[in-house]
Amino acid sequence: MTSPQVVSEQRLLLVDLLRGAALLGILAVNCWFFASSWLRLGAPEPDVSSGADAVAYGLAVLLFATKSYLLFAFLFGVGFVLQEQAAQRAGADADFTARMRRRLLGLMVLGLLHGLLLYPGDILLLYGLLGFFLLAMRRTAPATLVRRGIALTATAAVLLGFLGLLSWTAPADVTAQDAAAIADQVRGSPSDVLAANLADYGSALASVLFVQALPALAAMLVGMAAARSGYLR
Repeated sequence: MTSPQVVSEQRLLLVDLLRGAALLGILAVNCWFFASSWLRLGAPEPDVSSGADAVAYGLAVLLFATKSYLLFAFLFGVGFVLQEQAAQRAGADADFTARMRRRLLGLMVLGLLHGLLLYPGDILLLYGLLGFFLLAMRRTAPATLVRRGIALTATAAVLLGFLGLLSWTAPADVTAQDAAAIADQVRGSPSDVLAANLADYGSALASVLFVQALPALAAMLVGMAAARSGYLR
């Protein structure tokens, strides 16, 4: 049997626990998106004004929306450093960059297929792209990574504040007919779903890049700093 000390050294159980919590939070938010053609069109959910649905939706927004994916991005940065450190211990540091590039390219391909075939709001493509920024900054000191994460967060706050103001002054013009058309497409044949995803993919990708790229990169950099400084141990 492997001793508890070896298991503890090989895996950080706290990271596994946080990763599970982040995925469950993402699931709690995405369930509403998948259940509502209105949300897919960028409109507020129209059917949660009373009862248990309103409570559940409110809790999902309050506790998980825009929070869980940041925790997941933080752990992406942590995992990047843990893989780098494992390569160094194995004496394969020279191969780490090439191997990570292949993994990131594979992640981008998976993200593209996921976005086109299943879910236009995919983030795997974004994570693959941001991974190349992590590669470029892998030698950066933890304190500098944190400062850059703070700067990116401040920039994202300004941009997202502007987006929120824009959506408040010019709300999405969505009708019940629009929502019904989307619902019919995603319940149709595989070709109907593919057509719907293709039609949505450009705007969904732009939304993911604009809304999530800067905060996600900021969280990844802080995650790298936390792992490199040994904080999570």
